[in-house]
Amino acid sequence: MILLVLIAVPPLSIQLREQKRRIWDKGFVEAALILGGGKNHIYVKHILPQLYEEWVLIFGQQLLQVLTLLVHLGVLEILFGGTVIGFGLDSGNEPTSVSHEWSGLIGNNLCFLSVNQWILFFPVLFFTMTALCVSMINSAIIDWFNFKEIRRKNGAA
Repeated sequence: MILLVLIAVPPLSIQLREQKRRIWDKGFVEAALILGGGKNHIYVKHILPQLYEEWVLIFGQQLLQVLTLLVHLGVLEILFGGTVIGFGLDSGNEPTSVSHEWSGLIGNNLCFLSVNQWILFFPVLFFTMTALCVSMINSAIIDWFNFKEIRRKNGAA
């Protein structure tokens, strides 16, 4: 979990800060400040509605990146659900996943890739299906936001 946070938080915080800074520099925020609006009021009433759509899309993009990172960590046998290293005669001291999550199943069963491909087929299939579903949800959200914007422009004209 610490590894995921260390990888994701710095670029995401920079991106969110730049988006907020871009909106703070707009004219309507300056007008709200001149008219006496407090920072909390401006943030809630003016900035958050402007950033809502972008933040929803960023969430979907981050979800896809986390799925990709989990697959890569599984291949490197850094198991997200916890790792148990067995000791004894039969264990071979190989790390195994405590929660048997998909990335752990992929990482633990790479040795069977040349013999029994079906063992890896289903975790990879489910990861792929999840990534495709998230991607399709993101594109549907983008289409909905674009439709809403077109409808707003046509209604104002």
